[in-house]
Amino acid sequence: MRKTILPIALFLSVFVFLASCKNDAYLLTPPPTPDQSFSEEFESISTMKANGWDTINASSPKNIPQPSWLGPAITAYIPLFSGSGYAFSVNSVAQGSASYTIESTISNWIVSKPIMLQNGDKIVFYTNSVTLDLTATGIELRMNKKNNGKNVGDGDDPGDFTEVLTAVNPFQTVNEANSYPTSWTRFEATIGGLNKPVEGRIAFRYYVPHNYQYNAATTIVAIDRFTYTSVKK
Repeated sequence: MRKTILPIALFLSVFVFLASCKNDAYLLTPPPTPDQSFSEEFESISTMKANGWDTINASSPKNIPQPSWLGPAITAYIPLFSGSGYAFSVNSVAQGSASYTIESTISNWIVSKPIMLQNGDKIVFYTNSVTLDLTATGIELRMNKKNNGKNVGDGDDPGDFTEVLTAVNPFQTVNEANSYPTSWTRFEATIGGLNKPVEGRIAFRYYVPHNYQYNAATTIVAIDRFTYTSVKK
């Protein structure tokens, strides 16, 4: 009897082990990431915020007039592109001020809702500008892959949005071939460099370091027709 009990016990142990491995196989493959695709027309600031976006002014210093993201449109300077509005920001100081300049850093943000970011996700947007006194301007599209928060730092510091996905006029030039476009122009970026899908955010940053503001409206930038296309897994 002892000669038969051991092989049977060994067989049962191997069977249980193999069955356990087979049943746990699903744990080795993570579930697919839900489709995160969405779009935004920036018809107005109120509708944009209702869709989960937020605006944060992290410009420095704080004690002088700084730009704010506005909407639905300022068609006297920038024509409509899609729909009835777009998000725009004005680099200016108070009208009627004495003639002087103020050095500051513009860091003015539009932050998305939380997104499950994954390599291959594509972003497309359109932007336009008008410059009234040859002041340089630029916009960055940044990613926060650290967390799903909205820490945009202060001044030159971008907070948790440390990854630049693409930039419009990164060298802050004026009236050159690679300067900020003065007609509606398409830009795109692709998410990359992630070890795995992470919940984070993307954000537009209207950024002008060492900006000199004059006593009149200087520059207006606008963003419209944003799309986020989630890669198919």
